[in-house]
Amino acid sequence: MSKTSKLQSATEYLVTYSWAFAIIMIVLVSIYYLGILNPGSSLSQECVFSSTLNCLKYQLYSNGTLTFNIQQNSLDTISISSVGCSANTTSLIMTSPANAILVQADKNFTDSVTCYSSNGQPYLGSVGSVFSGTLEINYSDAQTGLQSSNIGKLVVKVSD
Repeated sequence: MSKTSKLQSATEYLVTYSWAFAIIMIVLVSIYYLGILNPGSSLSQECVFSSTLNCLKYQLYSNGTLTFNIQQNSLDTISISSVGCSANTTSLIMTSPANAILVQADKNFTDSVTCYSSNGQPYLGSVGSVFSGTLEINYSDAQTGLQSSNIGKLVVKVSD
């Protein structure tokens, strides 16, 4: 084999594998850019209550404040007495709204509450981290005075 033949074979070898390497790099960069292999990007956020309440919007900030908009689906007006949010499902720290929140049938209300970690401290998650816990809303029927509690499941990413 002549020297030019070996040089041509080596050049063809490098060019062929360079193209293959470039294609693999393009695919890997595309996968990274689209977040296909990032498990956090496929996490479904949820805020689920029983049929009486329905989460419309919810957002958790890095300081632990959860802002939510909830529709009440009962037939009567309800009065919200306290709200709690915690990663610990057995003991929630409940806070009462500064002003009474009266919600008419099939209407919604917006409020905010501090979410707590399982250790009882306010949740201070970094942006993109996931909080999983419960959101409890205590209320009474404005007509009958019957008190009720509704506990919802909450999975939400922290945003800024």
